[in-house]
Amino acid sequence: MDKLTPFKPLSTIIAITITLIIWFIIPTPDGVEVNAWQLFALFIGTIIAIIGKALPISAISIIAITLIAITGVTNPNNPTEAINDALSGFSNQLIWLIGISIMISVSLNIAKRLNFDDIIYMSYSINFRRKVIFTMEEERLSIRETAKQFRIGSASVSRWINQIERKASTTRQRKIDKSELIKDVEQYPDAYQKERAERFGVCQKAIWQALKKWD
Repeated sequence: MDKLTPFKPLSTIIAITITLIIWFIIPTPDGVEVNAWQLFALFIGTIIAIIGKALPISAISIIAITLIAITGVTNPNNPTEAINDALSGFSNQLIWLIGISIMISVSLNIAKRLNFDDIIYMSYSINFRRKVIFTMEEERLSIRETAKQFRIGSASVSRWINQIERKASTTRQRKIDKSELIKDVEQYPDAYQKERAERFGVCQKAIWQALKKWD
């Protein structure tokens, strides 16, 4: 069953109850044929089930079509024609157009949940990802600014940073002495963080965090 639309017993009971009330209890209005009134009962019950989200709309549609075919409300004296009437909607091009539109919208929603941005950009090499993170650290850009500069998604930048942090956490880093770092900055003011990291025996991320912390 569709996880987005779980089975709802209360909505189902209400839809069935109202359908049965219209079908069996409420008298057929004057000038209205019995089978037309019964079809109206099924129609109202289907609408209530959809509004109440008793089941996924696809399941409700199948149940409604099946009931129309079984009860023969569209053609009481000819079961075969009743089944044909129930299935006749599938020959309508508009119905297929609506169905295709729904499938496309669902597919786009799934892509969004899976982070479509990463699906597009996952072919980028490790060197490119390192370049993105290096530029972000060197120019002290925010995640959004970095994403805009490289025309990629912010989610990708965040994920790449987390990957680097996880790798860094598994490697024992030497503690950076504040006075030594200040002295290094004064002595080499134009040095890249990569060069400082090599001198201190740590990763670039550690240098960037230390400088950011002591600003």
